[in-house]
This record gives sequence, structure tokens and C-alpha cells, in this order.
Amino acid sequence: MQKTVKATLSSAFSTTPSYTVTATGAAELVSTAGAATGGGNGGEQPCVVTLRNPATDGDDGDDDLDICSGGTVNTNQCTLRSNGGTTLHSGCLVNSDGSFCGGHLTNNSGTLNATNNQNNGTINDPYASNTTVQNALNNADSANGTGAINCTGSTNYRGTITSCTGPWGSVSCGYGYGNTCTIQPGTYTSLSADQNANVTLASGPHTYTGSCSVTNGSTVTGSGVTVLMAAATTSWHDTTPNTWTTDNTSTVSLTAATKSGCTNGQLAGISFASHSSGSCSLKGSDTTPSSGVIYYPNGKVTWSGSAASGSANCSQLIAKTASIRGTSNFDTSGCGSYGTTGFTSVATTVRACLIH
Repeated sequence: MQKTVKATLSSAFSTTPSYTVTATGAAELVSTAGAATGGGNGGEQPCVVTLRNPATDGDDGDDDLDICSGGTVNTNQCTLRSNGGTTLHSGCLVNSDGSFCGGHLTNNSGTLNATNNQNNGTINDPYASNTTVQNALNNADSANGTGAINCTGSTNYRGTITSCTGPWGSVSCGYGYGNTCTIQPGTYTSLSADQNANVTLASGPHTYTGSCSVTNGSTVTGSGVTVLMAAATTSWHDTTPNTWTTDNTSTVSLTAATKSGCTNGQLAGISFASHSSGSCSLKGSDTTPSSGVIYYPNGKVTWSGSAASGSANCSQLIAKTASIRGTSNFDTSGCGSYGTTGFTSVATTVRACLIH
């Protein structure tokens, strides 16, 4: 910065009428966590996060986080966080350490047992700068699957026998009624489990380059797994976002690998992830609980069923928008062993600080 100033005292012994003064300075941007409004908590780790930003996505986002109708949502040592608005439906009970939203909470005769922090700004995608996760998803988006895996159950009065087809060596099935078919880690074009199929994903990374479905009473379980789904399927004339479908009669239970358990190419703490903007529906149960992070930052996740009861106490949902149905449990008290990313519920503000 430069400024010319008129000579004053120096004019008594100099003929110079003015002088140019030069100064330099530097500043840095410092991010700080904002304070929660409404009191009651300081913005603990969220376990349900919706990332859509109404300021940049062109709508008010009143239902970015849409919570149950006639069910119960429990969060243990964690909060609910919506960058837009949150809608709580009639007959819904929410027990949480806090509710944070960038917009407003619309309460349609539900019960919120949590501090309500409205107009609390937005938070950033906590995994956007995680190069390990983003590189894995980018690789999934460009991968070529070796073939489709299709599993189906055949049921009579004696029970159900599950059988599967897929690329050579990709899947093996046990014998007899009530058997299980096991899918080996790999990259496949799609997954279909139908008609009471009973399917297990072996420990390791599972990548699907197309859409997946679990329907008609089927069950898909996996322990120590990371399931990645490519963002879209491209044909010669168009590109279609991939989807994951679990109907109301079926269940999906995925348990992520812990930090010490990542011995086969898994992503620590990530049970399911995709860049897809298509829909994703997942349903769990108390008998087959899920644990780890479901990361779906560009699309909508519909979640129903218990998430964490009986698990290692780490269940987190991060999506662009989310709809939670029925009774669901979320928990971050045990996420340390999974190596998940830590962040808070309150908005981050940016300020400039003069450093010299």
C-alpha cells in the first residue's frame, strides 16, 4: 500500500513538498467453529448429516432431513445436522444430543427431545478432502466390472435354498435348506438378491459398477467390508445414475472394517459409499445391525430399521438429503476404533486475521 503525505516539520530544512510512504501487510483466513444457538450443547459429532446447501442448490431445503412418521429415532452421544431444514412428522419421537439445521425445524406434531439449534449455517462435507476415500470412489466410477451377480431363493414347505450366478470364482453357496451364498471381494457390474435369498459379503472391498437391489425378503450381510457403488452407468446414448434398492421386506447389514482390521483393501470405517446422485434405500434390523459410515454425498438415502443396536456403537449417515423411517438407532460413541473422520455439528465461520 502506498500513500503520499504532505511534508510538515521537514519543510523547515528541505524543499521537498511531499513524501510517498509504502507499507505492506499480510492476512490469513482462519476457520473457527461457531457457537450453538439455543444453549444445551456445544455441537457434538453428528451421526446423521445432510449436506445440501440451499444457498447454492437453488431451493429452500425445508425437508433435507425428513424424519419418521410414527417411529423413534435415537442418537447416542451424537446429533442430527441438516444444512437446510429438518421436518419432524406426526407421531415421531426423536431422542438426540442436539438438532442443528441451517434453516428451520418444521415440527408436524412430533416430539423432539433435543436442543433445537435453528439458522445455524452449514458445515462442509467431512470426507471431501479425504483423499483415500475420494480416490477409491473415483476409481469405482471408472472401473469395469467382471460381470453381474444374481442370487435368488427357491422356497417350499421345507425352507429356502439360495443359489447365485456370477463370474468364475466370485460366489460360492452352501448346501441344503437355509444355506448362505458368499460373494468374494471384487469388482462386479451389479448385485441382485431376490426371493428370500441369503447372501454374505466376504471381508474386503466390494465394488459394483451398476445398480444393486435386495428385494422380496432377501438378506445381505457383510462384516469387515467396504461396499462402493459407481456413480453412474454409461451406455452408448446416455448416462444413468446408479441406485441401491432395499425393499421393506428385506434387510442389509454392513459392518465396516476397523483401523486395525483393514488388511484386505477396505476403507477404515466406511461400510458403504458412492458418488451417485440416484436414490439409495437401506433397511436394517436389531438382529443384523450395521456399523460404520454410510457416505452418499450427492444423493438421497432412505433409511429404515435399527442401525446400531448390538453393534460396535458406530453408525453414521452422511448424505445430500435423507429420509429416516420407522425406528432407527445411530451412535458415534465407538467410532474411534473405526478411524472415522471427526467433526462438529455447528457451522464453521471464516475470518481474516492480520499477521504482520
